[in-house]
Amino acid sequence: MLRGEIDSWVEQSPYVHKDGRSIWVEWTSSALRDETGHVVSLLTFVRDVTHQVDTHARLLHHAERDALTGVLSRRAIMERLDSALSRRGHDELLAMYFLDLDGFKQINDRLGHVRGDRLLTQVAHAVQDVVRRDDAVGRLGGDEFIVLSDVADLPSAQALASKLVDAIAVAGYDLLSGLRVTASVGVAVTPIHARGSYELLQRADDAMYLAKNLGKNRWALCRADRGGLPTPPAD
Repeated sequence: MLRGEIDSWVEQSPYVHKDGRSIWVEWTSSALRDETGHVVSLLTFVRDVTHQVDTHARLLHHAERDALTGVLSRRAIMERLDSALSRRGHDELLAMYFLDLDGFKQINDRLGHVRGDRLLTQVAHAVQDVVRRDDAVGRLGGDEFIVLSDVADLPSAQALASKLVDAIAVAGYDLLSGLRVTASVGVAVTPIHARGSYELLQRADDAMYLAKNLGKNRWALCRADRGGLPTPPAD
């Protein structure tokens, strides 16, 4: 700016206030020039923009989060999937878990939507507790969820599927009514079963329906010839 390339400059940066609070400040500097065009001084304004920065962060958070459960929204989880696939090496495995709750309709029908919403939130939190911090959990809508997880091999993918089934069976119990929801989980791994995001979602969905048709409360692994491999029900 002192050489005259630009006449003004705006930057936001974190700052520690003298009272110990962390705030955001915006620095706006403008060059004052003489009649020959040379910079003779700088005029700088500083203002506290903590409220604006916090508001923007909250809006971004709400835009990518499911309003009920707090996990990623449908759009956000699919964007996360596209991003993960675009930067993945040819030998790196990404597992998708398609979770569909068993018996959830009876919760809504018999106990009402408020209790149903509470149970959905419990299930979402249970899933988040099972997965690793870098894994992604999203809600497609209704009682369907997606989990994305980097895995070392198929046994690792299967181990997480089993943990998800077990965790949901516990979290899905309504103590007052004695009703329980479980989960049918379909597992597909890229690049073994699919390469694109839509195909991976479809293969995981196919495997989920196999798990449901085989008795529910279990997971099924997608096969290369489409469909899935059955697994025993959770205890």
